[in-house]
Amino acid sequence: MAYPRNGEFDVSSLAVDSYGTLWAADGGGLWGRWPDTTEETLDLPFEILDVAASDRSGELWISTDEGLWLHDAGIFRPLDGTPSGSLVGIDSVGRALVAGDSGL
Repeated sequence: MAYPRNGEFDVSSLAVDSYGTLWAADGGGLWGRWPDTTEETLDLPFEILDVAASDRSGELWISTDEGLWLHDAGIFRPLDGTPSGSLVGIDSVGRALVAGDSGL
């Protein structure tokens, strides 16, 4: 299904998790659309750079201006000790792939 979206919407990346939630990085913010058609722009204390998810996992990986974050079961949390680099995707079981100076 496709439909026009009203208002300003500057999507830099899209992801869909195993719950069927559509996530969009939107001009530094995060927007979600749940399977019941509820839409929400989330007010988070950091700038969203990229999002990635897998249809086999309910987790959403979020690249922010403060590092890598994870959303799981309604909870957002930062991840300590992750390698620096760019979030480039998710593998088949939902693990984040980060490309940095030391490789993938």
